[in-house]
Amino acid sequence: MYWFKAVLGAFSLVLFGVTLALGIAAEEQPVSESEPRHYALLVGVSQYPQGVPSLRGPRNDVQLIQRLLLERKFAAKHIQILADGVEGAAGLPTHAAIMNALQGLARQVRSGDFVYLHFSGHGSRQPVTADATEPDGLDEIFLPHDIGRWDGGNHAVRNALVDNEMGKAINRLRERGAFVWAVFDACHSATFTRGDIVPRNVDPGDLGIPETAFAATARGRGAADANANGFLKSLTALDGSDQGGYVAFFGARPDQIAPDMKLPRNAENSQYYGLLTFTLAKALTEMPEISYRQLNESILQHYSAQFVTSSTPLAEGTHLDAPVFGQTVAPRVRQWPIRVQGEALSLPAGQLHGLDTGAVLAILEKPGDGDDAAKGYVLNAH
Repeated sequence: MYWFKAVLGAFSLVLFGVTLALGIAAEEQPVSESEPRHYALLVGVSQYPQGVPSLRGPRNDVQLIQRLLLERKFAAKHIQILADGVEGAAGLPTHAAIMNALQGLARQVRSGDFVYLHFSGHGSRQPVTADATEPDGLDEIFLPHDIGRWDGGNHAVRNALVDNEMGKAINRLRERGAFVWAVFDACHSATFTRGDIVPRNVDPGDLGIPETAFAATARGRGAADANANGFLKSLTALDGSDQGGYVAFFGARPDQIAPDMKLPRNAENSQYYGLLTFTLAKALTEMPEISYRQLNESILQHYSAQFVTSSTPLAEGTHLDAPVFGQTVAPRVRQWPIRVQGEALSLPAGQLHGLDTGAVLAILEKPGDGDDAAKGYVLNAH
């Protein structure tokens, strides 16, 4: 057996592979009633009401993740998309539609099932009045398609998805015995703009929240904690029970931004994506059998390599050392699979692997061998 090692990169051609067509769903295999099922809810909010800046990346995010899930043998019928501007989506990503979808999943899943949740869009924060579990006196919120303005009477932004509300919905899935992996590609505070980078953050003032509302917030004991995350605190409420496990990824700390930007950088055919979404897909495509913890570490390394200092992705959960899309620790395979087609070799790798037309691969006997031990070379000329 021989191994491939990239020794010369170009820039971009396709996302998942030199020979794979992204628009083609993976062939669905029949699943018996006793086998665990895999479900996904992908939410992408690109268009917002007047007064809230729209984004370009979320609709691309959900389509990228959909293709990734199909490659991972998720059944197309079990992947629900709520997004604007996406052909075939089940509907617009309104507050009611998102909550209805989560409630529907809670009725559908059973013990041992796997649920993947992905939220791409704007984030912000609003004040709380009586929740002492929020040390900074703030609730993180995700902005759906029909986000409204601040309602002083109810002390909340209309139609906002609040951290505690989201946490309870996810915990209902766990109470059914399902394992949940939730990814939030949104930011929760700060403002940032530079070139083609757009922050996935809406200033609370743009939602009509007055400064006086923040001055009256109730704080927990101690100073504000920039690392505390409302979604995270809500999810950990079931720790120590017999409920389903969970893993959660966040695009940034609550005091940071989550960029919406053109990726891959400097590529002729780049598109807008959320940086967390694209980097997650890239890292997982490069190393498909890594654990959740290793995936988060790889994302951090990618951010560092791109000199991204405005965001620090976070990961939390009960099963961080399980393989991605898995629920228990298992042996991992790290290498790319090689396919033989007649006399040709096909390597299912592409833009997300850092490979493209013009890339040169060394053929090695062992994956740890250096370039000088190469048995030969392969040029990707297509």
